[in-house]
Amino acid sequence: MSGSCVGVESHSPWQRPSNEAFNGLVRRWPPKSSDLSIYDQDDLDAISHQFNTMPKRSLG
Repeated sequence: MSGSCVGVESHSPWQRPSNEAFNGLVRRWPPKSSDLSIYDQDDLDAISHQFNTMPKRSLG
């Protein structure tokens, strides 16, 4: 089997814009070094659902 694999260089966020855009949204909540133990599983599941069902724009 032959083929090619295309990757991105590390430390090159412009080569993976959809991933970086989503990471930017995720970083808005919770702030870094937040204590997640104050949230119960239902809260975390709701937040996860919100992120997972959010429309994501890619390639235009």
